[in-house]
Amino acid sequence: MKYHNASEELGEVAVLLQLEKKVEEERLSSILRNKPIKERKAEGLTWYPVQVVQQGYMPSGQPKVQVERTKGDYPAHQFQSGSPVFLYKTESVEERYKAIITAYSETALTLSLHEDDLPEGLREGSWCVEARFDDRAYFEMERALNVAINAEKGESKILRDTMLGYRNLSEAIKRTDIKVSEALNSSQKEAVINALESAEVAVVHGPPGTGKTTTLVEIVRLESKELAPVLVCAPSNAAVDHLTVQLGQKGLKVVRLGHPARLGEDVMQYALDAQLDKMPEMKTAKELRKRAADAKEAAGKFKRKFDATDRVSRKENRSEARALNKEARDLERWAEQKLINEADAITCTLVGASDVRIRDRMFELCIIDEAGQSLEPASWIPILKTKKVILAGDPFQLPPTVKSDEAASKGLSKTLLDKVIERTDSTKLLNEQYRMNHKIMSYSNTFFYEGQLIAHEEIKDQALAADELVVEFVDTAGCGYEEEMESEGASKRNPEEAKLVLRHYNQLKGKYSDQIDSVGIITPYRAQVDLLREQSKLFPEVTVQTVDGFQGQERDVIYISLVRSNDTGQLGFLTDYRRMNVAMTRAKRKLVVIGDSATLGQDPFFSGFLEYVEGIEAYRSAWEWME
Repeated sequence: MKYHNASEELGEVAVLLQLEKKVEEERLSSILRNKPIKERKAEGLTWYPVQVVQQGYMPSGQPKVQVERTKGDYPAHQFQSGSPVFLYKTESVEERYKAIITAYSETALTLSLHEDDLPEGLREGSWCVEARFDDRAYFEMERALNVAINAEKGESKILRDTMLGYRNLSEAIKRTDIKVSEALNSSQKEAVINALESAEVAVVHGPPGTGKTTTLVEIVRLESKELAPVLVCAPSNAAVDHLTVQLGQKGLKVVRLGHPARLGEDVMQYALDAQLDKMPEMKTAKELRKRAADAKEAAGKFKRKFDATDRVSRKENRSEARALNKEARDLERWAEQKLINEADAITCTLVGASDVRIRDRMFELCIIDEAGQSLEPASWIPILKTKKVILAGDPFQLPPTVKSDEAASKGLSKTLLDKVIERTDSTKLLNEQYRMNHKIMSYSNTFFYEGQLIAHEEIKDQALAADELVVEFVDTAGCGYEEEMESEGASKRNPEEAKLVLRHYNQLKGKYSDQIDSVGIITPYRAQVDLLREQSKLFPEVTVQTVDGFQGQERDVIYISLVRSNDTGQLGFLTDYRRMNVAMTRAKRKLVVIGDSATLGQDPFFSGFLEYVEGIEAYRSAWEWME
């Protein structure tokens, strides 16, 4: 669709966001309202019954509880750290407590409650934990879009029009003061210089294993000398945490914003609350709070005889409590702003950029990592707080999650990174990768990156052994390994293919156990993940996950179980080639792909891959591992 201006285009994005919000909210509401608890449990949205086994308080003062599933079956669930949930007793559904999951396992959840204190009766009876719709992110995205649509002047209008291609990029500002670290390769150095010299926007295009994080850390290191604090964002907490740690390890002063329940343990030292606790001003603030509490308690003391003097005393105590609390609050805010002002980098999620502590602050520079996974409306939240933006990511890896098919088809799945790459000449490609053997890299390099990537000299030939195949395709065609629907839900699995994956790995482990430090099994289907996790319990060193779960990770050996095997050539979301790119580029020393060539061969991506493995003599038949 052709638009006349940026405001008109973003107006359409706002309409699509409403479609997405409606679909997500209605889907969850329908499940929780209409499906019996057994089906909600099967879909991973409900835990029942659970018992509260621990209760206490987080360092931030928020009440927390740990719940455990009682004996019985433990179906897979969708809960993870940061998931919003309700905690309630089934006999009193109206009395529901909002909470955030801070930690989880197969049988236990730790919850941070949105309450001032622990509810009574937590240790009594059985409780239910259930997913809830969290509309805060939508509120902030809608707010940002509205500001962007109506921007008529200033940095916001310039950035908006430039990034969307309605205004030409300003001429680069040539700089002679840039001293980029010699540890970076030539393409990384070019990306750093391009980012520093660009006037409004620059893109760091980082394919798998090319050192995108290293490049971004160098940009922050250099720019924070003049433009601190730099705002550094990403769509997920995991991505923000990774960047936070990397920045901190370079000796930069980093302040991580975000709900304590959503922060990983390795970043807690950088969290704003943790750093505040170490400041002498906070000790004073706590003493003021205690004095305020004492004054409030004195004001509320019951007296059988209450005269005019007591009335005056109570009023004075209440007034003192208010004044002391205000003094403490002002001191806390001063301490927060001191930490923020002195930081080299402020890190947070895209939605986290709306944090009240930086809501009214303008930054000189904002960096958005994993921009290829960022919904455009979310990206505008931090962009509207800055004068210059650096986007980093790869449009050929995981896309943003869009649940509304209509919204996706009309453009909501198109990211701001896609648009900036298409509409401006601001991109630098990182072309040297440090992760995988060149044969593992080769097919993705040809299909997605026009052959521009090269493998670093030290890793290009790494393998388990000189005579061991680096890439294998194990063909299950003709073996009768048919896909099937799981008994509950709509996901697919392939039991015989799962067995084959583990037989193949068991044989490989027997030959190279001393050389394999890490192993991953990736499969696009949740039902196959559950099946493989159950069957691989004898191999604790093996991680089984979906493609999304392996984003940003790597292993010595990667297996990909493609699952689909049918007479009609139906591949479902295997045709999302970006996910296949992520899966195939997680391996460092060996990649094993298992699937049915008769089903796969009708698709251009997979038929090309089959030609590739035949060309490097990496084709194997599943008959070689038949029992």
